Amino acid sequence: ARIGLLLDLKRDAESDADFENLAKSRPDDPRVTYLKAVKLSRAGDGEGSRLALARANAILGALGPNVVNRNPQLLLVSGISAFSLKSYESARTALTQYVMLAPNEFGPRRVLATVLLEQRDFRDAVKVLEDTIERFGDHPEILTMLGSAYEGVGKNNRAEAVLKRAAELRAGDAAAATRLALNRLRSGETGRAMADLAEIFVRHDASATAGLPLAVMHLQQRQYDQAAEVATKLLE
Repeated sequence: ARIGLLLDLKRDAESDADFENLAKSRPDDPRVTYLKAVKLSRAGDGEGSRLALARANAILGALGPNVVNRNPQLLLVSGISAFSLKSYESARTALTQYVMLAPNEFGPRRVLATVLLEQRDFRDAVKVLEDTIERFGDHPEILTMLGSAYEGVGKNNRAEAVLKRAAELRAGDAAAATRLALNRLRSGETGRAMADLAEIFVRHDASATAGLPLAVMHLQQRQYDQAAEVATKLLE
């Protein structure tokens, strides 16, 4: 628990003693191995982090589902480790069970929804995200994810509504405003989408988030001078 708090507080170096003690007393605890992976990742050791995650998964596999499924902490570590390794089906199984056990925790719901979007299971993603908003209220990231899920099931009007709300909550965020503009493009509002992207591009000092799709749209419209102008600003 103390390691987790120190990592949250960005005081990673102070966790060394606890890791050393746990390496002796709990060498096969997957929770410890997972936290080690987090610390290694923050330190820029991607390979070390991946190996630690793989070890955590192996330990959880050896424990078996009867043990893991009865322990919420192990279940959560199983889901997050699998997600980090891009083992999405395993992550989905574990996180779905965890969310059922702890429905009032925000973080695991966000990761579960991310998994469902990665799997392009937009219908289940809508269910998880709508329930999350009902429990926790409007949250920009969750609204943006819900917009993607609505697009996936063909509900573009609903997608526009939630993406507009996300952009309002993240006023000044180029990514949120760009996401709304791209939804309008999907809905066939090409002119409005291009105008929105052009405005975002200027307002946010040649943001690549808006500039890249804007340049592509100019090319598709055979507006080569405008495309070249945007691309030049991006290169600068």
